[in-house]
Amino acid sequence: MMKLVGAILLFISLWMIFTTFTVNQYYNSDDIAKGTFDLINSERINQGRPPLIWDDNMANQAKEYSIYMATIDKLVHSNMGYGENIAMGGVGSSQELYELWKNSSMHHANYMSSQYTRGAIGIGFKLSNIQIGNWTITYNISRGYATFIAD
Repeated sequence: MMKLVGAILLFISLWMIFTTFTVNQYYNSDDIAKGTFDLINSERINQGRPPLIWDDNMANQAKEYSIYMATIDKLVHSNMGYGENIAMGGVGSSQELYELWKNSSMHHANYMSSQYTRGAIGIGFKLSNIQIGNWTITYNISRGYATFIAD
């Protein structure tokens, strides 16, 4: 009987330990990326510049790079050979990311440059504090990263 009680107590203890834990995972948001790209193109058109053409290959590169930055939790320019804007934080919505770059004269000049004809944006979020307990999952985004590339 004591062995059964001990086994039950061990099971309950392990269940309590493993039902609430923290995991770091990463995901991206194509909707935010394309929405920001559309806002950039609207501004380009309003300023008499041609819109940039979305490039899926560049989008995949930008997304992979943003997820990489989220993985290392550090903002670092790439060596992809494109015109580039990067951002950390402030990427919770298309409007928020657009305003972040628009309000920086260097970033704004970069995406408005007439030398570019195509481009893309990739978004990566670092997720943390995923708590699983009582069959409830809570996702907390700790930091977002974005990469705009154009050529």
